[in-house]
Amino acid sequence: MAKYGLSAKVYQTYVGDFHGRSASLYAGQTKAAEKVIAVCTDCHGFHEITRTDAAGSGVLKANLQKTCARCHPGAPPNFPAAWLSHYEPSPKKAPLVWATALFYKILIPVMIGGLVLQILLHLWRVVVNK
Repeated sequence: MAKYGLSAKVYQTYVGDFHGRSASLYAGQTKAAEKVIAVCTDCHGFHEITRTDAAGSGVLKANLQKTCARCHPGAPPNFPAAWLSHYEPSPKKAPLVWATALFYKILIPVMIGGLVLQILLHLWRVVVNK
């Protein structure tokens, strides 16, 4: 996969994206819920699976808007650009998404650590003042 510049984490990137998270949340629920979830075959097809660079491929960049429009009627031409495909955000590919994720990976532990420290200091002050 690396030889062709493709992510080897296809399943992980799918589960990390909106469609995959929806599929995970609705897993095991009624059939009605499954109809609103995009799974692999919705984009890649069943028996018409071809190379991603083949002219008739539903995931070819030129055909992607039409593929998305099957589930998202009226999707504008730039609609597929909002999706990272099966790539993980990096400083070179989707730098804003990568920076935001990094920011939250730092901010959340700092905030939780600060709150725990505040509670411990408060408890210590209560014990000292007795």
